[in-house]
Amino acid sequence: DVLTPGFFGGGAVAAYSPHVDFAEPRPSVAERLEHGTMSFLALAALPVGFDVLFSWVRDMAAVEKHTFGLARLAYLRLTALRHGNGQPVATVYSPTAYESSDCQGPVVTFNLLRADASYVGYNQVEMAATEHGIHLRTGCFCNMGACQRWLDTSTDQLRRDWMSGHQCNDNMDIIDGRPTGAVRISFGYMSTHADVLVFIEFVESRFCESESTVRPSPVEGGVEVSKHSEEKQYELTSLMLYPIKSCAPFEVEEWEIGPSGFLYDRNWLVMTPTNAVLSQKQCSAMCRVRPTVDRQRSLLVVHSDGHAPLEVPLHTDRGSVDVRMGAIATRICGASVCGWHCGEEAAAWFTRVLARDCYLMQQDTADFSRTMSGVGGDVQDGVPVSFVNVAPFLCVNQASVRDLLRQLQESSPTEFSDVDADQLQCRFRGNLIVAGSSACEEERWKTVRIRDLTFKSAGPCSRCQMVNIDQGTGERSQEPIRTISRTQDKRLPTFGVYLYCSTYVHGRNAPPSALALRVGDQLHITE
Repeated sequence: DVLTPGFFGGGAVAAYSPHVDFAEPRPSVAERLEHGTMSFLALAALPVGFDVLFSWVRDMAAVEKHTFGLARLAYLRLTALRHGNGQPVATVYSPTAYESSDCQGPVVTFNLLRADASYVGYNQVEMAATEHGIHLRTGCFCNMGACQRWLDTSTDQLRRDWMSGHQCNDNMDIIDGRPTGAVRISFGYMSTHADVLVFIEFVESRFCESESTVRPSPVEGGVEVSKHSEEKQYELTSLMLYPIKSCAPFEVEEWEIGPSGFLYDRNWLVMTPTNAVLSQKQCSAMCRVRPTVDRQRSLLVVHSDGHAPLEVPLHTDRGSVDVRMGAIATRICGASVCGWHCGEEAAAWFTRVLARDCYLMQQDTADFSRTMSGVGGDVQDGVPVSFVNVAPFLCVNQASVRDLLRQLQESSPTEFSDVDADQLQCRFRGNLIVAGSSACEEERWKTVRIRDLTFKSAGPCSRCQMVNIDQGTGERSQEPIRTISRTQDKRLPTFGVYLYCSTYVHGRNAPPSALALRVGDQLHITE
């Protein structure tokens, strides 16, 4: 039976153990049938790769000696690193001490440790390495047997981890203080001695703690936490929509809330010819594409300097969709989503503006059933969402932005001396901008009441390198994610909190006038 084979390959399972008959298939039929890395497009490159290898390399024994020497150097330098209190910075997984290439290849697999001997999540290491232009691999490397051996993980523990939501290739790198995978660096014939030194310097500068290092609590953020539930009152200072995911915001004074958040928020995607979602991480010029919603004419109007505006209907009638385009399926954060091609005119406009082949896709609201689930916090399964990553709303506290700006101006005065709080705030792409009283307090919020609406927290928003893009110019740097990572003792750096409207979910017949927010509204916060 094709759907129930007696074997599995890479990408086809969510969890497995080689020691017992335990293998949980992926929920998607397409993923179940993958059975290995889909690299067929790279096959054509093999002859060229071999030609280069054999024209440059005359002696493979010399390559072996060279790459093993680099791995040994990395091993010796990494195991020698110590925190200020004498605790090791890394634990290396190897049956040898890198004495001979006969039994050790040119790779080093390890996890990093804090000064208190707790593990640093491999996702945090990978994110920091990416900021420094260092490419490494994380996880279990499709080798669960080795992972179980070196991480001392039993099959029963694997089952419990899977039942708690962990699966291969997700972001759960630490569970109950235990790592679920590791970090691996690999060396090839073009790697150099300098590459090793750059990597060791990176680990030392980012993860070695001095004796005087004092890390604030990730929850308290240096603010004393009340021992009892307390309600505080704040003000909503800005409302932001992002009609096209990863493009510039559309700021409004008042706006209605729909089943999946603000109406028209992240209802469109820019797509590549292979039906992959395009974001600022691949194309930073998207930050200069400015969509607006013209409800009187029922149009999405998209602006970009030097180009005539593009007008796209807010609502697409299935009968008017070009059948040659058809329905489009793609994935956002692992979830399947679908929509409609917005036509050749829109595709040509975005291709000109972004200088790359792409097209615009609109959410199919008539057949769209994606929901928010399993993101932490007090989350109710089944909350509908649009093309957002996690939750319907993202709340950003201005006090946290000002505090981060102060740190950046101290550590990187050249880059941030002329940056104001509003410019920095844009990088975090919040929907609800709130005038809070102290930095990081939003991570303690449980409920937020605005008018007659109640919002519940779905936890902090994990951040990636996209916040390092200046939303005014599209230029990239290593900040502010580097400072956020350095000042937080967390698996992944976070900034802002996710919210969902429990009033809408549990009271769908609420009057339309109640389902709107306005700048100046008072927020009542319960911690």
